[in-house]
Amino acid sequence: MARERGLDVIRADARYLPLPSASLGLVVGFDILEHFDEDHLAAAEIRRTLRPGARR
Repeated sequence: MARERGLDVIRADARYLPLPSASLGLVVGFDILEHFDEDHLAAAEIRRTLRPGARR
């Protein structure tokens, strides 16, 4: 739906995001962390990719 509305969409393993550090202003993931044994890796990747001002 987001792609149909002209938004950039990336589908990837949340533990290994193919993005540069501090490159995003927003990350959206619904009901994902509880599906990873290594949920700390997914949380760390999400934090890594967020710009510093978005980490609040």
